[in-house]
Amino acid sequence: GITREYEALRFVLSLLSRSQAISSEHLELADHAPMPILGFDVPSIFACIVHLDLAECDLSLAEFGPFVNLQTLGLRFNKFETIESLGSLHTLPQLVMLDLRYNRFDRMDGMASLVGLHPSLQVLGFVGNKCSRDNYRVKFLTALPNLEGMWRSVPFFVLDSTEVGIDEVAHAMKAKFDMGRKEGDKSGGVELSHLRLQAAYNRRLPPYVPLPSEAVGLPQIPTTLTTTTTAPIPLASGSSYLGTVTTTVTASSAAHLLTELDMSACFLSFLDFEAFPCLQKLSLAHNRIQDKHITQPTFACLPNLRCLDLSHNQIKSLGTVTSLVAQLGLLEVLLLEGNPCFVSDSSSTRQKFFGKIAYVTTPQDTVPPGEVPGTTAWNNIEASYPTLPIASGPLGLAARYAT
Repeated sequence: GITREYEALRFVLSLLSRSQAISSEHLELADHAPMPILGFDVPSIFACIVHLDLAECDLSLAEFGPFVNLQTLGLRFNKFETIESLGSLHTLPQLVMLDLRYNRFDRMDGMASLVGLHPSLQVLGFVGNKCSRDNYRVKFLTALPNLEGMWRSVPFFVLDSTEVGIDEVAHAMKAKFDMGRKEGDKSGGVELSHLRLQAAYNRRLPPYVPLPSEAVGLPQIPTTLTTTTTAPIPLASGSSYLGTVTTTVTASSAAHLLTELDMSACFLSFLDFEAFPCLQKLSLAHNRIQDKHITQPTFACLPNLRCLDLSHNQIKSLGTVTSLVAQLGLLEVLLLEGNPCFVSDSSSTRQKFFGKIAYVTTPQDTVPPGEVPGTTAWNNIEASYPTLPIASGPLGLAARYAT
């Protein structure tokens, strides 16, 4: 009717008024054939727009199907009420940022479905709508049709200027499982601490590494990992030359090749690293780890671990740390600052710590002749890792693999 035509005209005029968005391309609009949008002809060069801001245009109807190159779209402070009023927004393959703040959306599930159709979307502005109230972040995440898969494939997801956190994802995953439980099931469901670990794996592991556990139904990704390195290649004459060596492993082997892993600031208490036997550096800083979480044989499956960051957790006893060191025969760097047992990196605290460490023993047949059991690694800290002090400083980890 007349109202729809009026709203369509408002949208087209808003496009024309914001034509400065493509001025940097130095293209003349008049030199290009028109294309139809909502019954009106507009210059086809608009299909080349990458960034478009239509904020505060009083819009309630739009059509974005022709904007196949659009990456960022600002629609805050308008009058959109439904996903359908945005036209073919769900067909934009390159959309990275969508700002829908302060509109009139009243259905959370419709917006969540729209986000689920954009695998490239990284930033969403949604606050100020009717349905974005009362802890809406977790509710929104719970409504996402493929929360686990999207959380893993998107490198960085921001909701209303704040990154979506692992704890939020864990709560949303638990809400989904609780909703899916059969009526009368009194088993208690999945532990939130386990979901936090699964969410952390999902976030921190590269996409081609399969998740260590299928206990909570997270997807496995069957693919391969290819690494290219420079190494000496032998010749028949007995000499060698530097050449490129390409190694391909299956995804099931990728976790076993992981040598460095950063699981800091993930709200972790439950720990399980059995799937990563080659780990040499592990950061667990700024979590919720207590004495009971490291007295269990949690780290016994990491025989190659050399650097462990446990700073800023809730470990109270140095004796607990002593038991931990006994499990890790190759440990060279241990970061404890910010725990109740190691409040400050002072001389007295270090003396107390090393006084306990001196009583740690390892099997005699594993100690080289002339070296004191349990103290070898500590004597070589400065030589092996001069930039990594015992008690403070980040490890600066990245995902690395054995070659």
